[in-house]
Formats: sequence, structure tokens, C-alpha cells
Amino acid sequence: MDFFALDKGLKKGKVPRVLYLFGDEPYLIERGIEGLRRKIIPTHLQEFNRDVYSAGEVPASRIVDAARTVPMLNPWRFVLVKEADRFAPGDVDQFLPYIEEPSPSTCLVLWGNKSGPWKQSFPKIRAVGAVIQIKSYFAGKLIGWIKREAQAYGKGMTREAAEYLKDMVGNRLRDLHNEIEKAVTYVGEKPVIELEDVEELVSEVKTRTIFELTDAIGMRNSLEALRILRGMFQAGEAHLKILSMIARQFRLIWKAQYLVSKGIEKEEMGRRLRLHHFYLESILEQTAYFSEDNLREGFHRFLKTDLAMKTTTLSKELLLEKMVVDLCH
Repeated sequence: MDFFALDKGLKKGKVPRVLYLFGDEPYLIERGIEGLRRKIIPTHLQEFNRDVYSAGEVPASRIVDAARTVPMLNPWRFVLVKEADRFAPGDVDQFLPYIEEPSPSTCLVLWGNKSGPWKQSFPKIRAVGAVIQIKSYFAGKLIGWIKREAQAYGKGMTREAAEYLKDMVGNRLRDLHNEIEKAVTYVGEKPVIELEDVEELVSEVKTRTIFELTDAIGMRNSLEALRILRGMFQAGEAHLKILSMIARQFRLIWKAQYLVSKGIEKEEMGRRLRLHHFYLESILEQTAYFSEDNLREGFHRFLKTDLAMKTTTLSKELLLEKMVVDLCH
């Protein structure tokens, strides 16, 4: 089964009582989950009929109890469990009696990156619901997805524009969606987004490259970090500008960590950091990658690299590469 089949069933009133979602494209999974939730629970009633958990956050028994709870003022209750593949096999066993006899008025959604310890239970889940694996789009299909996203906003997009956007942003659907949304706003009443329109957004897309580089550093993936960095070299980015952008990113992460610790709301946080909400979400995700000591050490390396770039004859590219590798360790 896929999301199209699931949506078709929902239109006929067939709601899966247990659903396991996994795959390497979280953006599509998030959209699918939200679409399912909206179809079975009106927004004004979700406070009473929606529960969200993460594996390890609470005992498995508590999640099962929530799933057995009768919905209020609505035919359905919606229970979402994130990072479900992180459950230990013993935890999964606690769900099995429920899966074999689920509540007729609850949709239990289990979301994991992989099948994990649930694979052996897939036949039982399929008997009362569905198992859906979401895979990333291949390059050929990605162009069609980009154009369909633009159409959803009432805009056409030339193939040249879609290909350019893919080449500049990459294959992360969340990032592509954000750039498409900006392109739609940029063209205004113009019915078709063309190549020159997305070219105007290149400077913004370069910002995304810095986010991707910081992601790789945060995940200690030195090979990916070097690949992105060398791509920036090939694109002709000035060496000192690259250093400045990385330092700025670390500074934003540090500030965001402080604001989160103070309980500042996202809207106010975006205003203080002067960030669009798209970029704010990415910054908040990256705060989990770095401790205060990591960030402090990062600034020490930035100063050291800046000094070496200005006072020695060593290759600036080599100095930046060494800095990035050091940040990954």
C-alpha cells in the first residue's frame, strides 16, 4: 500500500486502525500523517482526540492505554508514535495484544526511519491496517514532483526552472518545497515560474548549502561535509565568505539554544534572530547536534583559520578543509 491507496480508502471511510510508516523521506511521511489526521479529526477537536509520543518518552503501556481511550465528540481518536523503530523488542511485544484486537475508534500511527523491531509484526499490522514504506524520489521523478508542487500553488513551472532548482537545492523534498514556495511568492501574479525567476533566488539557495554543510558537521560526517565544501569551491564562493557563513551559522545555533533554554516562543525567536520561519526550523533542528563546548571550540577554530588565511601562504582551500574535518571530530 502507498499514500494514494490510503487516501482512496479514506474517501470510502476505511480508516486503518494501525498504520506503520517508515522510509528515508520524512517530509512526505509528515505530510501524509497530517493529511490523515485532518481527514479523521477536525482541527477544533484534535486537542481532545490527538496524542503524540516518541519512543522511550513514556512506557509502551501508556501509549496502548491512550489508544484504547474512547474519543470525545468525534468518531475517531488519533495516536501518533514517532521514532517507533527505536523501541526495544520487549516494548514491541507490549503492543501486540492491542494490534491483534485494536480499538475500533482509534487510528494508531507508528512512524520510524526503518522497519526496526516491528518487521516481524508487519503481517499482524496489515491485518488491521497498513504498512507503508516511503522512498526518496529518483532524479527523473523529482522534476515531476517539483512541477506538481508548483501547480498546487496555481503556478506552472518550466522544466528548465525545475531542473535548475533541483541542481541547486538537492533532493531533500522539504528544502525543495520551501524554495518553490518562495519562488511562488517572488513571481507574484505571473502564471509560470521560469528559469530566470529561480536564478534570482540563487543567493537564498546558497544559504541552504550552509545549512547542509552544518548538518554534515553536526552529524560528524566528514566525507559529506567535504563534498559540500568542495562544491562551494567549484561554485566560486570566496574563501573568507565561506568561513564567515559557517561562523554565522554557528552563532545562530548558539543564540537559538539560549532562546530555547529561556522558553522563548518560535515567533519571537524568529524576530530576534531575524530568520524566516523556514530557516528557523532548520536552525532549531541543528541545535541538537552541538553542545555549548562544541560551539565554543568551533569559534576557536574559526579564529585560528581566519588568522592562518590572512597571514600564511598555505592554500585557503586546504585550511578550510582541515577546519571542517576538525569540526567533525
